[in-house]
Amino acid sequence: MTRKGKLHSINTGRRRLIRGVAAGAGLASIAYITNRGIRFPRLTLSPPEPASSLETALARFEIDGAIFTNNGTSNGTDDGTDEAITKLRAIQPEPSINVFAESGEVKFSIGNIAASAALDIKSATQADITESSSGLNRHVTIKLAKRESIELAWRFDDQRKVNFAVIGDSGGGDELPWCLSKAAELGAEFLLHLGDFNYTRGEYDLAVAAFGSAAIPSYITIGNHDFNDAGLVYEHFLTKLGPFNTRFELAGTEFLNIDTSVDFFPLKSGQRGRFIASLEENEKPKIAFSHRPFVDIRPGEDHEMTSEAEEQWLHDTFARINCDDYLCGHVHKSGETDVRGLRQWTVGEGLGYEDWVARKPISQMLMGSVEPESAPQFAWVMLDMPWELHTSPKHLEKLIKEQPQDAINWFNRKRAEIAAQAPKA
Repeated sequence: MTRKGKLHSINTGRRRLIRGVAAGAGLASIAYITNRGIRFPRLTLSPPEPASSLETALARFEIDGAIFTNNGTSNGTDDGTDEAITKLRAIQPEPSINVFAESGEVKFSIGNIAASAALDIKSATQADITESSSGLNRHVTIKLAKRESIELAWRFDDQRKVNFAVIGDSGGGDELPWCLSKAAELGAEFLLHLGDFNYTRGEYDLAVAAFGSAAIPSYITIGNHDFNDAGLVYEHFLTKLGPFNTRFELAGTEFLNIDTSVDFFPLKSGQRGRFIASLEENEKPKIAFSHRPFVDIRPGEDHEMTSEAEEQWLHDTFARINCDDYLCGHVHKSGETDVRGLRQWTVGEGLGYEDWVARKPISQMLMGSVEPESAPQFAWVMLDMPWELHTSPKHLEKLIKEQPQDAINWFNRKRAEIAAQAPKA
């Protein structure tokens, strides 16, 4: 009896221990998921944000307002020599880099820097620092006689009116370079891209190249096709274009880049939840830019945020922090609408698809301007994309899905006409 009693006691203790361990593991899993967050469809944990520091054989880099686009070991010199160059991309107009290095020579390059941005250097020993530029890229060489910490930052003259352009849903083909060049032609000093530059195989690389070779910098929010398209593809965004949630200030206005590409569980989890919780109320004007709209501006359509809880949470956040303007795409139309006091600017005609529907150029992009102690201003402008650049496979796909046969026939005749007029190889 005693043995049986002891055995019963031991088994009960074991069961309690197992239940306790299971409960603890469950709580730990919940805490981990809440910290990271789950993204869906195509279930995955929300990815970590890009690193803000990098240790190479030559130096340690700590950055703000930029991402590393390689690990500091790839070849990257313009003269073709076999030399390690750390490469970065600015994700705001005024990035900063702290370099901690021993004696010797350190080289790095940073892209997406406005031509008008000036390098500001803080060095205790006046180290030999040179900078050259090619397009949006700045190439920096630091020569040190001894160990030193150097602060470098690019300053943008924003105590004046600053113009910018807004477009979304361009794909990464011929349409995107046109949007970028049109923005520069209209006097924009940077472009806000509202996501979905990746519709077909190969467009991610084409888009990264187009953004990198443009005349003006671009700050990009991730779209659903950029996160998940024929598989999870968001890693390209994080390593080549930037994090999912960022902010910067220019001419007294705060710009908030918020990820609405795909759904979250729990809703307020992960880096986005922490980012939104950190947003503070102040008197500065604010512009939020993201991919999905609160309201689909097309009559009878609902291509918008899928969760009413997400809509309410974000709307309450914007009301709390005094954000009056929300820029979005996802819907391949353009228009302004009021969402319970929030101005939603839908700017989704980057493909120029509406030109096919109307059989004439009607697609638009949005121009904005900010200046100190003034509210942001916006105006619609014609995209004026040439017919021969309307080359995305999405055009015919959408026409077949949404339009009558005569629209498809007109499309085919127009494409044949363009092909006939093209120079012979």
